[in-house]
Amino acid sequence: MMLPRASWLVVALCIVTVSGPWSVWSSTSGDAAAGGQAAAADFKPLAPEDEERARFGELDLNRDGWLSGSEANGLRHYDADGNGEITLDEFLGGRTAERTLLQDGSVLPEDIDLFELLDSTGSGYISGVDIERGGVSAFDADGNGRVTRQEFYQGRAGLRRELEARAAAEREAEARRRRAAGEPEPAPPLDKVLTPKPGLMIGRVLTPAGQPVKEFTIEFMGYDIDQRDPRIDGRGSADANLIGRVTGRDGYYEIRLPDGSFGFAASISIPGEGGPKRYPLRNADDRQTIDYIEVRRSGNGVVKNMVWDPTAGEIKPGG
Repeated sequence: MMLPRASWLVVALCIVTVSGPWSVWSSTSGDAAAGGQAAAADFKPLAPEDEERARFGELDLNRDGWLSGSEANGLRHYDADGNGEITLDEFLGGRTAERTLLQDGSVLPEDIDLFELLDSTGSGYISGVDIERGGVSAFDADGNGRVTRQEFYQGRAGLRRELEARAAAEREAEARRRRAAGEPEPAPPLDKVLTPKPGLMIGRVLTPAGQPVKEFTIEFMGYDIDQRDPRIDGRGSADANLIGRVTGRDGYYEIRLPDGSFGFAASISIPGEGGPKRYPLRNADDRQTIDYIEVRRSGNGVVKNMVWDPTAGEIKPGG
């Protein structure tokens, strides 16, 4: 059936109305996706100084080119010339100085947060009841009744050093007590890398499978390397001297060594039925039973890890 001319016109208009926008949308969305990918590829984070410039612009509410009045609350320490107005250069200089202090560890983020909390008036210093509230009166270096930001940071850093020194002294006192009582040192986790301790030889005693030996007594026999003797790997005397004997636990030992340079051999005693049994130890690094060592009490000490292999055979009494 043939449609009237007017009907064909309506159909044609409908086709144009439906197909036209779809074509335009498809083209536009493709361009937008391509543009988005290009924008993502070109995106680069702002440099710290550019971020600070943007921050300055946000703080400068009246757009007069400097920060003053309430705009400068908490930032008055940036006012290098003390005229009550913080310029962009002063702001950037102050922010750079703070970043440097944070990076080298002189100031911690919590120091900045705590100062802002105690500076209740936003004056740039802690004064009045805020000093007592924060317990920072000792930080007032010049005694003028105000704790400046610099005095606060220096006081906090000094307090951390004091606490660290006190903790180190307590650890050393406890270590001396344990050594005097013959108690073994607590074993560090197996995944922790051992670091030398001055005047000591420390290390792990593990099985060939890498498991820590639960409980043992380790004994070191030393050889004076100043007396050359080829029978001891060409490095010492055949006359052995007992360097020391300590109890170890959970695969860890510490032993204080005399000053000097010497070769040594180590053995352990393992508790068992009928009494302890003694076995040789080998160096975990070079797999030898005799090793060379230099120790100075003022030096850094050494780390020597040992391997106990039960299949190596027991050391018989007198051996």
